[in-house]
Amino acid sequence: MSEQITLTVQKREVTGKGAMRELHRQGLVPGVYYAKGENVLIQVEPLPLNKAYAKAGNSQLVYLNIEGGETRPALIKELVRHPFKTEITHVDFFGVDLKKAVRVRVPVETEGKPKGAVMGGKLIVFRDGLDVECLPTDIPDKIVLDVSPLDLGENIHIADIAMPKGVQAMYDENFAVVGLSAPTAEAEEGEAAAE
Repeated sequence: MSEQITLTVQKREVTGKGAMRELHRQGLVPGVYYAKGENVLIQVEPLPLNKAYAKAGNSQLVYLNIEGGETRPALIKELVRHPFKTEITHVDFFGVDLKKAVRVRVPVETEGKPKGAVMGGKLIVFRDGLDVECLPTDIPDKIVLDVSPLDLGENIHIADIAMPKGVQAMYDENFAVVGLSAPTAEAEEGEAAAE
């Protein structure tokens, strides 16, 4: 798990389209914090929100400091951007219980050079994220896969991946996450002609 991400937000009393437009004019982003049995209307400044989202995405804990209340652990459930401007128009935070498992999607990264790459193999990433279940404090930043043992036509399947301690991959079938494809017939013909 990475550094603790903290974000200060204010409670908001206003609702409705006109009030939301006014908030946007003031340079604030309206949002909602919701947890079991609780909904809190909030507003937040866009710059700290952008920084928090850049670090946390939708899968890392953000500690929300709701002014006038206690700090609450949450996930950014949804961040809505304007269709053609860069500004954020709304944000939803989902409150989590640190003692209860959550399901999140964690990004996949690869490292190493596949041994079959010397024969023209091409690395294909079938899934750029994996659904995992764990306690909120155990959410990994990413799942790193060593692809160096891959030969032509070989794949790394979800069942082959060693998850960090306390993290369980969620899947119904044993799908391929990354693989090394054999060179195509046209590429082989081009290489033969070049020789």
